[in-house]
Amino acid sequence: MTYAADLTPYAYGMGQDDGETPDLHIGWLSSGHAYPKQPPDPAFVQALLRCCLRPERLYMGYHVCDLGCEHSGQPRQLTRDYDGRTLFLGNGEIRVTGADRQVYAAPTLIAHYVADHHYAPPTVFVDAVTQLARRLWALQGEPLERVRRLDGAARFALCIDALQALQRARPRPWLADMLATLDEGKPGVVDLLPILGEQRRRKLFQRLRDLQSTCPLDDAPLAKTVVALHYSFPVRKRFFSPAQRSPQEEVLMVWATAQLLEQAHEAGLEQWRDDVRPRRGDEPG
Repeated sequence: MTYAADLTPYAYGMGQDDGETPDLHIGWLSSGHAYPKQPPDPAFVQALLRCCLRPERLYMGYHVCDLGCEHSGQPRQLTRDYDGRTLFLGNGEIRVTGADRQVYAAPTLIAHYVADHHYAPPTVFVDAVTQLARRLWALQGEPLERVRRLDGAARFALCIDALQALQRARPRPWLADMLATLDEGKPGVVDLLPILGEQRRRKLFQRLRDLQSTCPLDDAPLAKTVVALHYSFPVRKRFFSPAQRSPQEEVLMVWATAQLLEQAHEAGLEQWRDDVRPRRGDEPG
């Protein structure tokens, strides 16, 4: 893991932040560098994990913990459970904003560092994480189990239903364009997905790249989820055959569906599909 001292200006991977107030590092730990410790607060660990449902700056590779964790054979990507959801750690970041509008950037491994190595982040970061976790929607409990019980075609249809509801509520030209792309190959969803020629595959990925680079800032989180939806469903026909899906692929498929449902409700569709309604962090369990 790349080391950076807490509260130093962000400078990793995808470039330094060059604004007047740069983002600040939190939790970029590595062996050979001391860090503050205290017994973890279970409520803060849960808040961190909830924030890790929305990783940013995702990378294809991943970091593993080198703070004394033993690895047998090839080190594997760390995971943690959050209320029935499997979180993959080490290939992304979380970003939270403090009361003074300062943004803090932490690797998702911070959830492991706090829970298992008793890392104690600065209080300003703890407060910012706690506040963000209260605002985030998360698919949990019985609604999550309902999504898990759906087959691949039904999950995909649910995602399309959510995207169409979002388009009706807040028309977005780019979203209408992506829905049109998904509708290519009618008459049936299942007929569309299994066969993607190489030329259409390249066209699809180019449109996804264009979407990520041109989407309005306010729509960026939704755009990322649409990209994940395209990646997790149409491009991999084996998602529609449970016998061919690996456990990790099943996790990714549920993750893409859950993220879209969460963001649909964040966008104001609270009354849409109450049977798969996520819950805000400040709602009673």
